[in-house]
Amino acid sequence: MTGWLIVLGVGVVLLVVGIVLARDYQTEDYSCACLIISVVAIVTCLVVIPAGSISSQQSTNEFNQQTQYLSTHIVESDIENAALTTKKIELNTWLYNAKWSNNKFGIFSFYPDSIQELEPIQ
Repeated sequence: MTGWLIVLGVGVVLLVVGIVLARDYQTEDYSCACLIISVVAIVTCLVVIPAGSISSQQSTNEFNQQTQYLSTHIVESDIENAALTTKKIELNTWLYNAKWSNNKFGIFSFYPDSIQELEPIQ
């Protein structure tokens, strides 16, 4: 998420530069470009940061809660065992994807580095 905050900061700096260029130096080409780029960067960050943060936090909490449930649950039938096995596969797939996202996107990933320490469900 740090990367998104950097993009937001750069967007704000470009906004200020664009306003200063437009007001003081009357260079319309550069000020217009700075303003357009900054507005796009700021709006994108204002949408992506909350959505990504909330989504990753919810899915991480869901994984932890369901892992805890599956580790303490006692299976009573073959049908229940099959359903729990399917859920374990689904949760392990989510964990693999979250770890991949964290590795691939680095500071632009919304998953915390602690996601790398989570173990797949056995």
